[in-house]
Amino acid sequence: MPRLRDTYFFLLENPEHRSFEACWQLFDYRTRSFARAVYEDARRFRFATEAHAYKDWLTHGRALGLRFAPGKDTLLKIILKVKDEPVLLPRWIAYHADIVGHHNLIIMDCGSTDPEHLRVLEAYRRRVLIVGYERYYDTIHDTVGNAAFYHLIEKNCRYVAVLDADEFLFGRRAGTIGPDNVLPVLREGNEGVHAGTWFPNVAPPEEGADGPDWSRPIRFDMSADSIGHGTFAGKAVVRSDLCRAVRHVGHNLHEPQVVARLGPGSFGRLGILHVSRLGRAATRTRILKHLHARAIVPPTIRGLAEVERHLRQRVREGGLDAGARHYVDLFLDAGAPAAEPSATFSTALIGGARSERNADLDRQLATFDFTRFLPH
Repeated sequence: MPRLRDTYFFLLENPEHRSFEACWQLFDYRTRSFARAVYEDARRFRFATEAHAYKDWLTHGRALGLRFAPGKDTLLKIILKVKDEPVLLPRWIAYHADIVGHHNLIIMDCGSTDPEHLRVLEAYRRRVLIVGYERYYDTIHDTVGNAAFYHLIEKNCRYVAVLDADEFLFGRRAGTIGPDNVLPVLREGNEGVHAGTWFPNVAPPEEGADGPDWSRPIRFDMSADSIGHGTFAGKAVVRSDLCRAVRHVGHNLHEPQVVARLGPGSFGRLGILHVSRLGRAATRTRILKHLHARAIVPPTIRGLAEVERHLRQRVREGGLDAGARHYVDLFLDAGAPAAEPSATFSTALIGGARSERNADLDRQLATFDFTRFLPH
């Protein structure tokens, strides 16, 4: 019997050996979490030995997303690209682990230094695959530039998504919305790409003693204009065998190779609650990471009041390109009231609700013309 090379579970269960470069090394390993009887039931086949069953799971079952242990499968892996998000990180992990399990979460940490953020990572270090990604965080969407990493992903799940810490995935099915719908939506078809529609929040979450009170409903924009923009710029869930072909796992319609894989079934079934509005200080702290990364603000300027003075001076001087001005305006306008959209919905999904009936959102999505986004 050939040796069982299982890089993914080796790194998941041996945190001390993790690095980005280790993702394309081969490790002889066999996880104890594999349950032969569960996998054989899912595969609908009886294997001669446990080793043969495990080998089949490595070479076929994982890419098919089949169950391999009670309550565990490899249907969807969710990659988080993140740097210093202590406010959002605990809720993001808990929310998405309830969808796919801790073993299907991958956190690409892009050089975080915030002590509270690092404490959260340490708490999950043995349950979640956390890898240091010492590159500009947006480059993780590039499946060609990260070909070896995405080859590992391709072998270990059926679908993959790359999200930010302020994005919460949900599914729409049978008149309900919720995280419990995500995996059934993926099981019910074989779409190459699901275009997850962004729904931006209209107002920040209510504040509790220790930050956002996630137990309170949050209101989101579902106007036609917002759905159109959210479908164009939202986040895709891509079938893993297409990752390197589409060249980009991230925004839906920014890349022609992604657009080419879209079909009628790609739209309206997966959504993303985009909590882009937090309180003023939290929002400015998050945007400052972009300002530093893009060299709009020198790294030595860190205090929020000092950053504001620096940006106002740069605006007076002029010369900012459109991309830079976008982030400058986001920082300076943080906390300002948003224009009231024509249609909104409220949901408690992020706070722990697994499924909700929402007739208004269901009607909006059922009547929205997604055909404009199909390739011609």
